[in-house]
Amino acid sequence: MSNGEIRCVGLFKIYNEGEPNECRALNGVDLTIELGEFASIIGPSGSGKSTLLNLISCLDTPTRGEVYIEDVGISGLNGVQKARLRREKLGFVFQQFNLIPTMSAAENIELPMRFKGTPKPVRNSKVEEIIELVGLSDKAGNRPSELSGGQQQRVAVARSLANDPQIILADEPTGNLDQNTGKTIMGLLKRLNEEEGKTLVIVTHDSKIAKNARQKIQIVDGKIV
Repeated sequence: MSNGEIRCVGLFKIYNEGEPNECRALNGVDLTIELGEFASIIGPSGSGKSTLLNLISCLDTPTRGEVYIEDVGISGLNGVQKARLRREKLGFVFQQFNLIPTMSAAENIELPMRFKGTPKPVRNSKVEEIIELVGLSDKAGNRPSELSGGQQQRVAVARSLANDPQIILADEPTGNLDQNTGKTIMGLLKRLNEEEGKTLVIVTHDSKIAKNARQKIQIVDGKIV
């Protein structure tokens, strides 16, 4: 795509604008991430990196500026259209896993496909395929409380792949994991980028993870430096 798969143009996120306690989480961000790229967003706590990821993922709206996903401006979409964009184009991996505790690993992975209306035989086949990809076929029936942190994060990665998104967005995906488990998760994400061509955008404070990315984006005080 000539204009990049993800584009941020003049992006501001301002809380309490015009008030004495005004806070500029993002302060004029321009950014392009190309199809199939592996990009890391790094910066100190409070720098605006998670805010940027939330805007790219349609989970929040900018005060000013625009985010384009595949040349579609997000601000022009209504709630239903944004939900469809998230469901069909984007996969999310959260630091806190965000798995549903009453559901098994397989059911958590299946959930995005149920929302999309994918037929059950297709869902079942896809769950088997993805859960094998992340090495958890033997844990398909286990609930999150019966899994280790690393296993829960692998389920979260698998869930992000359920609808075969082109873009995977990960917010501190190894933040709650020990070093070895973190390496396993990063190896899986890198493999998805290198072998399947997924566009990978990772927010991290870990310079070791960031240096693996081909595109390194550093944010300080809401600006790219």
